Amino acid sequence: GAGTAGQGGSAGSGGRDAGSPWDAGGADGYVDPPCPDAPPPPPDWECDPLAASTGCRAGEACYPYVIYPGSRCDQERYGSVCRRAGRGGQGADCYGGDDCAAGFVCVVTGQRTQCVQMCPLRGETGCPRGLVCEPVDVEGIGGCF
Repeated sequence: GAGTAGQGGSAGSGGRDAGSPWDAGGADGYVDPPCPDAPPPPPDWECDPLAASTGCRAGEACYPYVIYPGSRCDQERYGSVCRRAGRGGQGADCYGGDDCAAGFVCVVTGQRTQCVQMCPLRGETGCPRGLVCEPVDVEGIGGCF
């Protein structure tokens, strides 16, 4: 997951003593309003990226996606969508979801942005020998690293 995605906080508190001009209230007394206590939005699964039959049309592949929060109180949204199938296999450079072949997802790694084989986080992963199924930013989906 994205760790702290969607977590609001007030900038500038810096752990200083209460009452300093840099505390959460600031010199003008402004305090960030609290975020509404809303449940996360449900995922929008158009297709099943891990199924043998994803539910997409011929020539398309099922790609998971994540939409990161746009503001302090927004929450991460995720799901899957059918798009034209790309060609990139394990380790291929990619710039977007549909650069990768069916069964692969485009992820940012410590080295570069590349296609990795999708895998279920539980049970038999199907990852190639020597690779391990690790979570990606879309809940419930893993990638072979």
